[in-house]
Amino acid sequence: MSLEVVFFDLGSTLIYAKDPWPPVFVRADQELVKVLQRAGIPIDSQTFYDDFGTFIDAYYAQRSEDHVERTSFAALHGLLTGKGYAHVPQPVLRAALDAMYSVTRGNWYAEDDAIPTLTTLKAQGYRLGMISNASDDA
Repeated sequence: MSLEVVFFDLGSTLIYAKDPWPPVFVRADQELVKVLQRAGIPIDSQTFYDDFGTFIDAYYAQRSEDHVERTSFAALHGLLTGKGYAHVPQPVLRAALDAMYSVTRGNWYAEDDAIPTLTTLKAQGYRLGMISNASDDA
């Protein structure tokens, strides 16, 4: 039997985080909260941080506690519902997450050997696939 397909995990295999995550998560949360505030949700960013740490920290803590992987969309909706903001329109949630991810996305860099490796495997006839547990758009 010959191997025809190669799957790669995306994070920390083909890409890596250049900078430590904690300050990146804080900046990402600041952008998320700005979008919510502009949409008229009177959430104070300091209260948001005091209650939950960063949104991403709260997301991972919940996932570790109940072993359920939720989309970041569902997690944000749940977090806001718990704060009394159950009826935030979906486009606002999406815009807030997009603002957050615009910050975190900037910390991912391709591994030096990722593109040459993928190019070589494809040239050798392998079909390539990517598997990720990314929390957005699941």
